[in-house]
Amino acid sequence: PNLKGFYWAKERLRDVYRAKEKNEAAKLLDLIIMNLKASDDAELYRWGNTLKRWRQPILNYFDNKTTNAYTEGCNTKVKMLKRISFGLRNVEVYTKKIMLGFLPPECFHTI
Repeated sequence: PNLKGFYWAKERLRDVYRAKEKNEAAKLLDLIIMNLKASDDAELYRWGNTLKRWRQPILNYFDNKTTNAYTEGCNTKVKMLKRISFGLRNVEVYTKKIMLGFLPPECFHTI
């Protein structure tokens, strides 16, 4: 794989999110998509198609500057707790374990 191309695209995507206005971000995103789709690398081409499909949701960030990062983080934490709780038969214990996972560290005493 052409790592230079992937790195270039990643850095340009960061520039998209640093843009001041939605129309500036749209121009940058279109430039990225065009360059990726012109690539010889099949994976870069696929990434260009993915960005093209997700163009509008990416640009929707500029409407109110919010993301679903917090929700994704919560989902990841629940999945991790589910993995380490493999074999628990009691749903109540599992539920309590998930609730404990969301307590802030200040709630726990250290000796």
